Parts: sequence; structure tokens; C-alpha cells
Amino acid sequence: MKFTEFKSKLNQFLSSSGMSQNALAIKADVPQSQVCNWANGKGFRYTKNARKVIEAIENYRKENECEYFSIPDDLQRSIRLLLDGNPERKKVLVDMIKSLDPILKQA
Repeated sequence: MKFTEFKSKLNQFLSSSGMSQNALAIKADVPQSQVCNWANGKGFRYTKNARKVIEAIENYRKENECEYFSIPDDLQRSIRLLLDGNPERKKVLVDMIKSLDPILKQA
């Protein structure tokens, strides 16, 4: 894989997923500084660590795939930022969405 292609995939994933470089580095078991360098276009060699990052990205996408429909990346990112790991916010958001059900059934 060419560096430009790798860098593009990496940055697109970080942007669309809302995942931090550090979280991706942990998930891929590679140094965070290496992910940072790649994202900024520095120091690339397609090594075992680069393959681990690509694999982590692919696994993340598979784990977060919706069975019935695809949620646009920008909406997924907004939801992740809104929830920010807060279970109370998750409950409020779910309740809000459920409250729309009767309205949507009328449409």
C-alpha cells in the first residue's frame, strides 16, 4: 500500500469515527507517536505496525456495522461526541429517539 493511500485511510477513519489517535494506537497495539506521525505524513514504512492499524480499523468497522442500514459517518461521529462514554446521556438520547416513534408512524 502506498503511503498516501494509507494516510488517507487513517485520517478518514479518525475523522469519521471520532476515535482519537491514542485510542486507535491502543486498539492496534502500536505506539501513539507512530499513529500521530503517520496521520501527519511523517516517517512511513509499511511495516507490521501499519498492518496492525489497518486491521484495527477494519475490525472496528465490522464491529460497528449496522445490520439493516448504514448510519452516515457524520451522524455516528456526532452521536459519539454527544455521548462521550456517559451512560446517562445514552439513556436520554435513546428516550428522545423513542419519543419520535409515534410522530414518524404518522408520516
